[in-house]
Amino acid sequence: MIEAAIQNALTQMMSVCETKSSLSDYSQTGQHRVFGSASDQFAVHGEENNRVFSQAVDEILNASDEVALSYTYLEIEGRSVKVIQQCHANGETLGRARAKRFLDDLLREPMCEWFVVRPLPGVLMGSERQMDFGPFSIIHKEVLSNELSERGSEKWLPSGLWSGIGDVCVRCRVTTRTPARARELTEVLFEQFERIMAYMVGTEGDCEHVGVVNQRQRYTEHTLMYTDSRVGYDSRLKGALQDIDLSLPYFSGKENGNDRLWRLLDCTTRNEMQRRVVLAAEWIGKGVNDPDTAKAFVQFVFAIEVLLSTNTKGLISPSIMSQISEAAAMLLARDFEARCKMERLVKKLYHLRSRVVHQGKSQVAASELSDALRVAKGLTRLFLTDPVMNSLEKTDELSRQLKKMKYGANDAES
Repeated sequence: MIEAAIQNALTQMMSVCETKSSLSDYSQTGQHRVFGSASDQFAVHGEENNRVFSQAVDEILNASDEVALSYTYLEIEGRSVKVIQQCHANGETLGRARAKRFLDDLLREPMCEWFVVRPLPGVLMGSERQMDFGPFSIIHKEVLSNELSERGSEKWLPSGLWSGIGDVCVRCRVTTRTPARARELTEVLFEQFERIMAYMVGTEGDCEHVGVVNQRQRYTEHTLMYTDSRVGYDSRLKGALQDIDLSLPYFSGKENGNDRLWRLLDCTTRNEMQRRVVLAAEWIGKGVNDPDTAKAFVQFVFAIEVLLSTNTKGLISPSIMSQISEAAAMLLARDFEARCKMERLVKKLYHLRSRVVHQGKSQVAASELSDALRVAKGLTRLFLTDPVMNSLEKTDELSRQLKKMKYGANDAES
């Protein structure tokens, strides 16, 4: 029962709380947190008690999917603290009825559809004023301002808002109970948007970057170099230097699979292979955005593994590495020589990955990074655009398809 889990968690929290009359010396207890005002203050002292307290908050938050969807950790913590304060003040015990009332109060708040908007610097819209990409809308601030005015909501906004956010915004929507949870949920979605855009742009470095949560502002990097006899100075413009025009057909193109990728992002349920394709695109986006070349390289290889590994245990043995290399060769190359060359390349990438992960190699050559990105992105596009590959739903179907390609079987023979 959810009420029983909440009762147990609140009881655990009360057991590690000290009221004002029994507060111990902070210097003797190490880590401590204090809640409430002077009249109803209580504290949690010591690392173990704070661990118990935090774990109990997590247990309430995850008592049901609906609660987890509706509230942030801090909101549950705040509501729990109020209950503890009331019980202390009234001399109440924390029974099942009180836990049920706590849950009822949580679920009494109405579920609402929240639109969450963030500035989107470094982006152009051409002549468009709104463009939709899967669950995301790219919207000009004038359109947004007019929409809020029609709703009568603009009067609640800071007076200088529109002058400070740039011309272009990105918007998505979530269904939850509180604005804080809406912000938290869309933080994850906006980060996903960043990674997918990085996958599509597909260039390493800072030159082109779409940032919502992790913005790269343009700045000048100044460096002074000197010896006993010489002095040098250098200044370079860094950050996202080129604006990206999202009105270009490329970003919603059918031939490169971008339209299908946006549709997958908009799906509430995806089959196993669809989840793999989205994850591969996100790994590529992470790699593109990562300034550490070794980490970026490993993330590109992760994308290759996500798409081609049929090993559910996740261990990459020499035989699995060979299977992945063969699969990449069959999918990306068309003749014998080209396939042999591709197989050697992917094996080389895996040997380098092993050196990075297991031997601490910290530098990856630009050509090696480019090769890994080219293979990972080529495979991802293939899974998005090829009718056979994007019809696969499960790992065993992928394994069967790769065997058919390897042994030359056609559909009639299989």
